Amino acid sequence: MTCPKCHRNVPHQDKEMFIIPEAGHFDLYDLAPFATKAGNKVIEFFDQKIVKGE
Repeated sequence: MTCPKCHRNVPHQDKEMFIIPEAGHFDLYDLAPFATKAGNKVIEFFDQKIVKGE
């Protein structure tokens, strides 16, 4: 299940919805490989937006 409404409600333009189809919400916290995929995506996003200033 995704939450497009949640995504639309974030007022900032620098946002990205990343879906891991096989994962549930709590799987993203500590269940490999989902937590790794989610963490890597957060790192990639922050690296682009904060470190590199894109």
